[in-house]
Amino acid sequence: MTLSPAHLVGGDSTAITVNLSQPAPGGGIDVQLQSSDPSVVTPPASVRITSGQTSATVEASTSPVAAATTVAISALYGDTVSGTSLDVGTGAAAKAAFTVAVKPASVTITSGHSGSTKVITTVANGYDQALQLTLLDVPAGVAVTLTPAVIPAPGAGTSKAKITVSKSAAPGTYALRVKASDGTTSHSATLTLNVASSGPGATFQGCWYQKNSHRYQGVHVTVANPGTYPFDAVLILRCNLRS
Repeated sequence: MTLSPAHLVGGDSTAITVNLSQPAPGGGIDVQLQSSDPSVVTPPASVRITSGQTSATVEASTSPVAAATTVAISALYGDTVSGTSLDVGTGAAAKAAFTVAVKPASVTITSGHSGSTKVITTVANGYDQALQLTLLDVPAGVAVTLTPAVIPAPGAGTSKAKITVSKSAAPGTYALRVKASDGTTSHSATLTLNVASSGPGATFQGCWYQKNSHRYQGVHVTVANPGTYPFDAVLILRCNLRS
């Protein structure tokens, strides 16, 4: 999801563009839109991406504000969540003194493995403060390490976010928030984490057994990743008929 513009004065509008990784299927899809503060930013309830298209754009209106604020806007389709933030100011000088972004903003990691992305901060001319980076809404079984965790003054820089997903982490899509703060003002960006199942990691070994003129055949199954998995088996009875 992208906004144009991402910084504006309350009362103005922004264009929300939702992008797909592949063309929409036949009949198209409806992506739901949500605002963390509907009193400030009011997006349409949904945006429709027609069949064969990979994006669609709608307009969201904002209301005048007494103080600068940041509103999170999310797009939801099925179990997938993506999002970004809109900075709403009080007047012509509403452009944020600093911004934070995640690139790439979406990461897919298989449980039991790790990956990384970058957190990038930019500052306006004349800004000169250190920025503290923190991660919010981190799901159970996931650990994120920021290196460095503080962007030194003047506040523009890049931090590596190493994401470690344990085997106990539940598969799914999670929206994490990366927050940058100078102690007075804070802004955030959304990191979409897709946790993929690693599966059982099963190995199979055939076995044969004979006792009292009866023959048995079976499969010995071992799994590398403990868990509960569906298992389908077929029992076959073979009879030897004698006249």
